[in-house]
Amino acid sequence: MRKLIIIPFIILLAGCTYNLQVEGYVMDGNTSAALEGVRAYQEQSPEIIEQSDEVGHFDYQVESGTFFFSPEIKLVFEKEGYNRLKKTISNRNAEVEIKLEKDLRAFSSIRQEVLDTVREIDSDNFISGGIVGIAGKQPLQFERCAWLRTHATDEELILLIKYPSGAVKISAFEGLYQRGRKEVPQIMLELSEENNRVYYLTGCSGYPIQIAKYCFTEILGYDLPGKPSSPRRRVPGDLSAKVDLSQKQKEAIIQNIETREQRR
Repeated sequence: MRKLIIIPFIILLAGCTYNLQVEGYVMDGNTSAALEGVRAYQEQSPEIIEQSDEVGHFDYQVESGTFFFSPEIKLVFEKEGYNRLKKTISNRNAEVEIKLEKDLRAFSSIRQEVLDTVREIDSDNFISGGIVGIAGKQPLQFERCAWLRTHATDEELILLIKYPSGAVKISAFEGLYQRGRKEVPQIMLELSEENNRVYYLTGCSGYPIQIAKYCFTEILGYDLPGKPSSPRRRVPGDLSAKVDLSQKQKEAIIQNIETREQRR
């Protein structure tokens, strides 16, 4: 009688499907910094996408296999500026560590001395004011970013907007703005459509900030609705402004920034 009960139970389990959960963290292969906005999906189901959050965490779940048969799951990890990675995972409820390598082929035309500075900025990957900390010192990172803004050519700065590092993107953007480049409004709009942040050190404090939000308020000097005025707030008729955005552009950028803030 016992055998008669066990056999149907086993048959029942064998026919049951379960959710395969794959979670873990995605980081930069060189700096080990957490990567936000990395897309994870299966090639056969590209419409089902999970994205990593601000600490690089992702959680991908799919109905796959039965109680006794767990097929491998092949995930693809993608992020602009990084090499595409395929990862085969066979353990049920596995937690994995994913490291993506930067795709630097698009930057091969940049001079070596500029690339060397870019790599140093990327290694620390934060933005700062001129004076930080209790001792009130100027960080080396501030000097590196200033050097990049002034020594890279316009063409190099435009290329570096696509570099997969928030600090490099911001430095390139500020350099283009200071030179009054006509591409600035369109670049600002494109940055607002990205979901990337950078760590910002100011005075004795520091916090992560949207790249687009920093560029809009701290570089262009525009205010966000209901937020404290930017220290660099521009006033009507400000002749120091290098580039102006149209009202339509500002509204679109503000909407993008606020939408991404609400998703957190």
